[in-house]
Amino acid sequence: MMKHGHNVTGAQCLSKFSGLKRTYKAVKDHNNKSGNGTRSWPYFSHMDTLLGEKPFMSPVSIVSSTGKKTVSQSECTSSDDSCSSNNEKPKKLRQTSNTEKLIEDLKKDRKLTEEAIERRHKENMQIRERLLDSFEKIIDILSKK
Repeated sequence: MMKHGHNVTGAQCLSKFSGLKRTYKAVKDHNNKSGNGTRSWPYFSHMDTLLGEKPFMSPVSIVSSTGKKTVSQSECTSSDDSCSSNNEKPKKLRQTSNTEKLIEDLKKDRKLTEEAIERRHKENMQIRERLLDSFEKIIDILSKK
């Protein structure tokens, strides 16, 4: 990270990513409950591509106490067409490409933020210079009287 200009430790990265995971899970759980309005989060789509298929986000199996049985993927056979259409999962994208895309997006956001800060700084400096010029003119006028 340091060779790319980011002065952060591994512990800081771990803490940040844990917070992102926690926020992602909270938004996803909220949106999965019926009757709730949907929540949005700017990084949801990125985190969904990274974590959406992970077992800790969407469990492989769910235990029910109701006694009703559902068809699981392990019970499906190749000759049973009803299972293949219901339980097909989308192909998993390469995680490295998703991670690289997320990093690139974060770099772009950071660059835009830094450019905005620099622009505001220049504007503030111009305003202060005009204010100083105005004060100098007022002092010149008052000193001539």
